[in-house]
Amino acid sequence: MEINSIISSREKMALDILNTMEKISENGDVEYESERGHVINLKLKWLNIVGEMDLICYFRKLENLEICNCKIGSIPEEFALLTHLRSLTISFFDIQENFEIEDLFPTIFFLSNLEELTLERAVINPVIEDALGALNNLVKLHLNHCGFTHFPKSFCNLSKLKDLCLAGNDIDEFPDLLFRFPKLEKYFINNQIKGDYNQ
Repeated sequence: MEINSIISSREKMALDILNTMEKISENGDVEYESERGHVINLKLKWLNIVGEMDLICYFRKLENLEICNCKIGSIPEEFALLTHLRSLTISFFDIQENFEIEDLFPTIFFLSNLEELTLERAVINPVIEDALGALNNLVKLHLNHCGFTHFPKSFCNLSKLKDLCLAGNDIDEFPDLLFRFPKLEKYFINNQIKGDYNQ
């Protein structure tokens, strides 16, 4: 079936613009929900989308978004409209420096339906820490190489959390606060491991 006949015109326009910058078929993945005519999964890799991040906000039914090793600049306020988003990954893991994602707060505060969040090599400041602690539907939280020197107390609000990874941070004491997570099944904090992270 032709993609043009599946997705909405707004989403097709956004995909067309992204494709003119670099071929998504080569540097990303797109999955469509054909019955309703929407993009539901979008994975972008190694793209320069500075100034074009607002295009992602056209995918209002988006459920899973991965942005890996892209130049992204700031995150637009319209990200708060992605109310169907269940999984978000923003990773700079293959780039040897940490990035401060401008405007991550307050936008991320409104993504209340997120169940999985992964940020890698993104600078996390105390305001963002508090916002993350308000995402009480999170089941999986991976914040790797994000510059943590302590375990944020705000994370204790994440009562549904099952999977926590804070690898590559400078947390030098085992956080006793972990015992407050009733559903936690696996965690990785520096050299403290519970569960299998080598899968």
